Amino acid sequence: MSIKQIVIDASAALKWRLRDEEATEQADAILNDFLNKRLILIVPTLFDYEITNALKVAASMNRISKEDALSAIADF
Repeated sequence: MSIKQIVIDASAALKWRLRDEEATEQADAILNDFLNKRLILIVPTLFDYEITNALKVAASMNRISKEDALSAIADF
């Protein structure tokens, strides 16, 4: 049996940390499948930049603390 592969963009991945977003349960299901080795995630080239920028903006708008944003960046 081969493991399914999907391309995930930053907006989907950000739902793992920005819990006020819509469809967080669906994003959590994707993360769970990845962590349980049922899914391989492929990300676009600009993924790291998009994640970093979105978390910086979220912290500046008080959607997430600066500490949580830095932790999220390290996790990604």
